[in-house]
Amino acid sequence: MTSQENINQRNKNEGLSTKLAYIGGGIGIGLFAIFGLLNASFIGGILGINIVGSLLGYPIPGTLIARGIIAIGMLTGVMVAGLVFIISGMLAGWLAGIGIEQ
Repeated sequence: MTSQENINQRNKNEGLSTKLAYIGGGIGIGLFAIFGLLNASFIGGILGINIVGSLLGYPIPGTLIARGIIAIGMLTGVMVAGLVFIISGMLAGWLAGIGIEQ
């Protein structure tokens, strides 16, 4: 095999791991939508309630600040869970591509 053929074969294989990483990311988004979205908002909401309770005391007042802190907690929970699902899906796809290339 000439060096040009080796380079072409290597470039073709590098595209496989990238494609599988994108597929894994898409699967991660789907799994997050099915299993992670509701649970992450619940956990983030509980985190926000605990923060508001420690800052403003119990029972939690119905003020705008309290509701905003709880909403930020819910959004943070959803974002972190989404990142975990997407990154783990992409990592699994990329590692599968690397394993197939070898």
